[in-house]
Amino acid sequence: QLVAAGLIDTNWGISSTASLDMGGATLKLINSYRVWENDQLDGDIFFLPLSVAARRSLFESKSHNHALQFISPQGEWLGGKFDMVAGVYYFAEDFALSEELNIGTAYCPIIVGGANPAAVPACTAYRASTGGLLATDQDVFQNVKSFAAYAQGNLHITDQLTLTLGGRWTSDKKRGTYAQASS
Repeated sequence: QLVAAGLIDTNWGISSTASLDMGGATLKLINSYRVWENDQLDGDIFFLPLSVAARRSLFESKSHNHALQFISPQGEWLGGKFDMVAGVYYFAEDFALSEELNIGTAYCPIIVGGANPAAVPACTAYRASTGGLLATDQDVFQNVKSFAAYAQGNLHITDQLTLTLGGRWTSDKKRGTYAQASS
């Protein structure tokens, strides 16, 4: 976890690998789960010493993947001339992003006052009565699911020449939403 002024970033994961010997061939299962959370306050986006408008970004990602592989024995099939690997793979992720733009205490006198000084008291009163002012809030969500099947074979023609053939089929599905609210 990384913690700095205006930044909290947490990343963690867990993974496992299990192998089963099947008389020279191997069946292998690989799993993982990962989480990433990030809360970042960028401070004043106008880079002024006064608080005019600040941006806060929130990110969250949760993912997991799984692979099941069959690995042939080395040097046993077709008199040691053929070996191969085949498997299936699955991945899923939920990703969310939220970004807020908050109006600071100096917004009314600097931004509003620059355009219309007479409007500063009303702006300041409104901002004080609401406890702050959220200028914009946008939310993005994405879900990803991916499935694949693959195989690769090696035909050892001579000690110096190997013919390798393989293929992979993949299906990816994504869906997402976007929403933005403004004050």
